[in-house]
Amino acid sequence: MKKHYILSAAGFFFLNILISAPPSVVIKKKNFNYNLEQENITQVSCPVLYLNGILFTCTAQEKSRVFLGGSFDSWKTFYPLLPNKFGIYSCFLSIELPAGRQSYRFRINDVWFNDPSQELFVDDGYGTRMTAFDLSKPLNLYTVSPKPSANGAYCFFLPDAGYKKVSIISSENSWNPYTEPMTRNEDGYWIIIKDITTHLMYYKFFADGKEIMDSANQEMGYLDDGRDVSIFKISGSNISR
Repeated sequence: MKKHYILSAAGFFFLNILISAPPSVVIKKKNFNYNLEQENITQVSCPVLYLNGILFTCTAQEKSRVFLGGSFDSWKTFYPLLPNKFGIYSCFLSIELPAGRQSYRFRINDVWFNDPSQELFVDDGYGTRMTAFDLSKPLNLYTVSPKPSANGAYCFFLPDAGYKKVSIISSENSWNPYTEPMTRNEDGYWIIIKDITTHLMYYKFFADGKEIMDSANQEMGYLDDGRDVSIFKISGSNISR
């Protein structure tokens, strides 16, 4: 009975470590304006995940050359980190990432370092430990609409504002609010993945009985009846088949 008690206590101890392990990313459910907020970063942390990208921070000696590399682009690009008045080096990547694990390191004055704020590590296959972070779901960016999706389709999106029903109305569906309903995703956006069959599409969103322009699309115009609409132009080679 005594041995059984010792094993149970040990098992509980290690289970508690797993449960209390710190996350590999900090999640902020808002957008981050790097140009305005970079100078106000006062401390480093593991990567910070925002709605519009991911923030990396580290410290280094003054006038150091600091870069970020990672598996998120197969280590093809070294992204520069900029220092601020508090001595914090940072960079903000507005990139879409799939769910899963990504490895990364900082290159400071031509020497690679792991992120000291990170407690998750992976082996690169050659015996080198590298810092990493996990994404439980994809990082989808909502900056310019529509954005390319799989198989030549396009994703249209509208930020949720408490809507009950949303659809897309367009020159492709005869402005019918019932043929192409949109769905609300866990990121807080109403989306629809749509095949485009024409070179020029006029459209709006139809939310709870009201027509709404696509604020993420700067192209706009007017119909013959004077109604303002969003416009999506597409080259022939990019039309959905």
